[in-house]
This record gives sequence, C-alpha cells and structure tokens, in this order.
Amino acid sequence: MGKVLLRYKSLNSTNLEAQKLLSQGKKPLEGTTIMADLQTDGKGQRGNAWASPIGQNLLSSYILYPKHLLPKQQFILNIVSSLAVYDLLQELEIEKVSIKWPNDIYIGNKKVAGILTQSNISSQKILSTVIGIGLNVNQKTFDPALPNPTSIFLEKSTETSLEYLLDRLCFFLEKRYLQSKSASSIAPLRKRYTDLLFRLGQVATFIIDGQHQAGIIQGIDINGKLILEMEEHTRIFDFQELRFAL
Repeated sequence: MGKVLLRYKSLNSTNLEAQKLLSQGKKPLEGTTIMADLQTDGKGQRGNAWASPIGQNLLSSYILYPKHLLPKQQFILNIVSSLAVYDLLQELEIEKVSIKWPNDIYIGNKKVAGILTQSNISSQKILSTVIGIGLNVNQKTFDPALPNPTSIFLEKSTETSLEYLLDRLCFFLEKRYLQSKSASSIAPLRKRYTDLLFRLGQVATFIIDGQHQAGIIQGIDINGKLILEMEEHTRIFDFQELRFAL
C-alpha cells in the first residue's frame, strides 16, 4: 500500500481518479494510492457529499485486486478498511473509537471518518476495488449543518502530519488486507469488526421505511448486513434499508 503514491493539489474525487486509472489500458499496481489536498466532488455513503477544507484532512483512495474474495464476500473489504482506520486511531491513543455500520468511524458520538468502497464485478469475480477514506485530521471548525463531526485535532488538541498519517494508514490497510487473504483469518476479522460496532447491544433508534423504530444491534450476517433485535423478532437489513436516527 502506498508504494505508488499519486498526490494532487485538487481532484473532483480520489475515488473517481482511481476509477479513471482503472479504465485505462495499463492496470495500476495493486496498492496504488491517490491523495488530494482538496476534493471538489467528494462522495460518501448513500451519495452524500464529503466536503473538506484544503489541506486539513486526509483524503485518499486505494486500488486493490482482491481476487481471493468472491463478490458475495466483498463486505470483507469494508471490514478491512474500517479496522485499519480504527487501528490508526488506537495508535494515536484516541479513546472511545467505534465503527458505525457499515463503515463510518466514530469517536464517542461524533464522526471522524467515512469510508466508501466501490468494486468492479464481472461474472463471479471482483475485478478491482477502490477504497476511499476521508479522515478529519486538522480541521478545527465545521459547517453547523453537519450533525456530529469531529477531528483528530479536536480530540487531541494538536495538529498531526497528513504525510505521517497516510504512511501509518497504508501500513494498517496492508496488514488487514493481507489478513483477509487467509481463510482462517476471516472469522476473527468479522468478530473484531462486530465487537467494535457503534451501539452494539444497546437500544437505539433507527429510521426504517421513513419511521422511527427501536432496535438492538446484534451483529452482522455473513454478507455484512445488520442484524437487529426488534421487539420479539430479529430482522436483517442492507445498508440502504435503514439509518441511525442521531
């Protein structure tokens, strides 16, 4: 990860740039990393915009060729990337870090990072995957319209080098990705992810079919869907079928 680093002052989106590279004749080396000081059209989950002041946050994407995974296993890449960001924040000695399903990273009740994983699938193969990570690093103020943002600076009261964080994030991504190549490591990866889920085992309110409903997160199924205990029965949801009512 990061052996090939392409850094830009400004891009519409690091994920879009990665997809552009993949569409060209010669495939980029696996682990190729794209970093931008500014994104003009950054996207998060559900098509939400990801805005960031220039040069303050870590905006990066990573190109992978996960031939060891079947399309039905692609959620493992969400697990890999989420755990890598968690590992990085643990190294920085930041407390109360959790993973808000499917792949936002929280500190307490505030969002510090978002991850967008996009795979190109043909037949029964994952041809390529782009993992985009937006990590709030040195940003001190946020748009009041954002519900619950935070940054590493706001948590530690000190600025952190983006280059240092990129180097360490590449290390943790590579470590977790290599673990995913071992069949015996899949279950431990899934368990670690589940144990770190935001509000695991707690009563929480979700918006389902436009209505507020209570449920208790029990974990994820084999495809990464969320398992909720609701009243006297258990239901399973894809990430487009519900959202937290924060």
